[in-house]
Amino acid sequence: MTKRERVMAAVRGEQVDRVPVSLWLHNFATENSAETLTAETLRLARRFDWDFLKPQRTSARRHTR
Repeated sequence: MTKRERVMAAVRGEQVDRVPVSLWLHNFATENSAETLTAETLRLARRFDWDFLKPQRTSARRHTR
């Protein structure tokens, strides 16, 4: 299966060759711009061969109470 086939089959509840894999994390040192966030996300995806990506930057504004 391709990565896309695997993910889409899993979403539909169909049989897959293995569970789709990804990771969601924040690397605060590389989230200062869209360019560095993109570069770091792609570097990690290529390094670990993830099936899908969930890019999300941290909030620019910190919540305080």
